[in-house]
Amino acid sequence: MGKDFYREPKESQEGDLETSKLINSQPNKLVDFIHDQRSSLVSMLNTGESKLQDINKKYQIKEKEINRDVAKIVTDPKEKLLPGLTYTLIGIMTGSILTRKRSLPSKILVPFVFGLACFDYSLPETMGNLSNRVYQWENKTFPVWTKKQNEMLMELNEGLQDVREFKGKFNKWWNGS
Repeated sequence: MGKDFYREPKESQEGDLETSKLINSQPNKLVDFIHDQRSSLVSMLNTGESKLQDINKKYQIKEKEINRDVAKIVTDPKEKLLPGLTYTLIGIMTGSILTRKRSLPSKILVPFVFGLACFDYSLPETMGNLSNRVYQWENKTFPVWTKKQNEMLMELNEGLQDVREFKGKFNKWWNGS
């Protein structure tokens, strides 16, 4: 904008234009107002940009954590993840079909058990890693529950050992030794 933008042109006696009278008597107020508005807009945009950058950094950190966790769970390169998950989904659907006309608890439990069995069969290494992660989370979140689970598992192992010993003694007696 030129220096004489706010001046009203006037014809002089010779016929040329003169810029002597101001259109607006206080152009500095308008200039200051526009300057203030632009400054506040720029500061808001800068604040918004910095907030977006912070959100983006947090997202990238979370994404790296998830990728690292998934890489810890799926460790065996021989296990094909997509076919294994497909088999698991087929197991879940099979359980759902088998319990179509059954009670609500069986409609929930059987597909879940079929899915876990298929997941364990098709992706054994991944299932082991995932169950360890779930156990660690349970141990951190519900330590009393994890302690009870450990006690039950120990009792179950002792019972299995007793059954094996009884089977060995029974086989010896049966064979006559």
